[in-house]
Amino acid sequence: MRGRDPVPFGPHLSRDARTHSALSFLCSRLLRYKVGGDVRPGTFIVEPDLAERWEEPNDTTYVFHLRQGVKWHNNPPVNGRELVAEDVKFTVDRFRSEKGNPSRYFLDSVDRVEVVDRYTVKLVLHEPFVWLLDILASATSMWIIAPELVQQNGD
Repeated sequence: MRGRDPVPFGPHLSRDARTHSALSFLCSRLLRYKVGGDVRPGTFIVEPDLAERWEEPNDTTYVFHLRQGVKWHNNPPVNGRELVAEDVKFTVDRFRSEKGNPSRYFLDSVDRVEVVDRYTVKLVLHEPFVWLLDILASATSMWIIAPELVQQNGD
């Protein structure tokens, strides 16, 4: 494009609506907002997306149980492999550490991410944060990405 810098396509490097619109056809999040004719306008009901369910054992711990059998696209470098908790940990850790991420502050409340088992990931917060589930359901920047994509293509 003449006179404009190209918009980065990485979900952690841009808040550009065009980028996240395109990503909505390619990627998923842990949670999403419910849509459909039965949802009253102006309401935001959080429901599972890649997570099958979640628990909040206390005010600073969220445990997400992933749906099993979810596959990445059948293209290199992921080649249709199954999505696992390590992918979620990678994404959240990268989101929190990527210096170029204009949305990095969204997850300032997260102290650490732990893989409990192949399909379970735990987010431990510094302190209670009532908006965490809404942020994870956001269509801005919260797409789960495969480590292989970043390793192969960089940013």
